Amino acid sequence: MRKTIDEKISHAPPLFIQRLWMGFLFSGYVVYSFFVFSKAERIKKTKGKREWQQYVRPKVRRFCQRCFVWLGMKPQIRHMERLPDTGAYLLIANHQSFFDVSLVLGFLSPNAFLMAKKEFSKLPFFGRAVSQVGYFIDRKDPKQAIASLRKAIEHLKEGTPFALFPEGTRSVDGKMGPFQKNSLKLAYIAKVPIIPVVIEGTQYVMPKGSFFALRAQVKAEVLEAVHPEDHPDEEQLSRFLHSEMQAKKKEMENEKSNH
Repeated sequence: MRKTIDEKISHAPPLFIQRLWMGFLFSGYVVYSFFVFSKAERIKKTKGKREWQQYVRPKVRRFCQRCFVWLGMKPQIRHMERLPDTGAYLLIANHQSFFDVSLVLGFLSPNAFLMAKKEFSKLPFFGRAVSQVGYFIDRKDPKQAIASLRKAIEHLKEGTPFALFPEGTRSVDGKMGPFQKNSLKLAYIAKVPIIPVVIEGTQYVMPKGSFFALRAQVKAEVLEAVHPEDHPDEEQLSRFLHSEMQAKKKEMENEKSNH
């Protein structure tokens, strides 16, 4: 019988031992992933998209959850009920750390496809994992970027959730940056609701530029769905969402300082 995440965390060893174990386990996962994703590619070619996703999704989700468990962390997520059980939606979140991706695919929306920047593809295991459940976008290559966006629209129209970080890059200081132009266009074209998610705490787990993970309190809150058709254009929609998410992030920061 598998242990729950709470049970695993309650028996978590001291941090320095966790970091040693995490390095060991991560190295093992890199080797393991070679065989898993090679098999996934064979399934994709011989049996089709559906069987491919049924095989690879649980493995990616489990790894993303273990990224937190290995450090003795369990994310606190509020208002999960605001995420639809079925149908397509565009999940957007602020971006502070590589652990944001693990939070989305491990806990928030495990069935979502993900849009990540090209640099992410160079990371051991992470890059290979994201390639199985998402796409990389190279903003310096317009043709490639358009091709990735078309694939995203296709998934949304098929009823599959999609996730992206509209800031386009991780925050250096934990503050929200401006949204990239056209980052929300997917929702307009596919005619799907936008589900904003505010993440707080992952910047302390693995800040930008760091390759060492630390234990920290990680929180996320799912905000009310926003419908693009209720806003006159993408620019106004972008300002509205950024303002709502920034206000919620400040509120979450204040909660932390008051405890």
